[in-house]
Amino acid sequence: MTVMYVNPSFLKTFRVRAEDTEGRLLYNLGNEQWNMPKLRAMLEEVLSKDAPVVDFEVEHDFPRLGKKIVLLNATKIESGHHEAPLMLLAIEDITDRRRAEKALMPLAAIVESSDDAMIGKKLGGTIMTWNGG
Repeated sequence: MTVMYVNPSFLKTFRVRAEDTEGRLLYNLGNEQWNMPKLRAMLEEVLSKDAPVVDFEVEHDFPRLGKKIVLLNATKIESGHHEAPLMLLAIEDITDRRRAEKALMPLAAIVESSDDAMIGKKLGGTIMTWNGG
């Protein structure tokens, strides 16, 4: 579970430097903030069972960053250059998206439960959404 490479987006999102990340164990990064039992189990399964993982959601309170919700996608990669198997791990920060969804839930419930007819249109007049009323 040694990190071989991180892209600029990871560095920016998690406010870390490449030299503090690459070549280190994933679970030891940032005072072991990635050492989560649920995450460890998932990653071990990817490598041991060659079972790709899609949209594995993790909610965690990161020091200096606060609560984040991230989606992880992981797949095992075979490489002739390394004795140990490699894994490609993609991490997407969906914190803002989840907050926006949560904020819209009460409004959506009102629209859906209304007996009044409501439609959503584009500026050009094309109807995009509607409720049961």
